[in-house]
Amino acid sequence: MRIGYYTPAMIAAPVFMSIGAGLITTFMPDTGHAKWIGYQFIHGVGLGAAMQAPSLAAQAVLPKEDVSIGVSLIMFSQQLGGAIFIAVGQNVFASQLVSGLEGIPGLWPDLVINIGATDSVLNG
Repeated sequence: MRIGYYTPAMIAAPVFMSIGAGLITTFMPDTGHAKWIGYQFIHGVGLGAAMQAPSLAAQAVLPKEDVSIGVSLIMFSQQLGGAIFIAVGQNVFASQLVSGLEGIPGLWPDLVINIGATDSVLNG
């Protein structure tokens, strides 16, 4: 805000997120701690910068009396978007999973959807 340049954060954020996400796709079951911690750190730096960049932009371009309103609207939009699209994404994933599992003989898609991480088919 002090220097008025917010675009470097907006450019660096997707670069770090893309590099981190690309490195995360190389995980194998035997990947060491140093790699998975480092790769997630790189992705997290990009994600953190991406979450802060719109607030920096609002502080740089808005008049001083409108900065608090602009920043609060940005934060509200980020939180509301995440809350809504987590539910949308879960719904789309579940429906696609059920349609993909329907053709497998001897497998009940409802059982796959409704069983929990700690539930067992044998215990239920």
